[in-house]
Amino acid sequence: MKAAYGTQREDTGSVCGRTDTGYGLTYNWNRLGDGKHTLRVYADGVEFGRVRFTVTTLGHDYLKDLPIYERTLSNFPTTGKDTTLRWSEAHQNFIIVGVQ
Repeated sequence: MKAAYGTQREDTGSVCGRTDTGYGLTYNWNRLGDGKHTLRVYADGVEFGRVRFTVTTLGHDYLKDLPIYERTLSNFPTTGKDTTLRWSEAHQNFIIVGVQ
């Protein structure tokens, strides 16, 4: 699968002279199934990253018809800040709906 590339990463400028080195890929990890997996990352056909990770599912590829669920995380992302998350069926993830 191809990942989007070119988002800003200020932390890479001192290493490689560029800051447009971020990349990302949205994927439904539930589709991999429970267990250990390996993710490999390539640029121009050359592997430059590899990570092992474990997936634990709720037994379904896609969660639907869940009740509205919100959770406020105190002192996140920094001390004195509270971040509210809400489950989003469309995203199949929690999204940030407020920071105070």
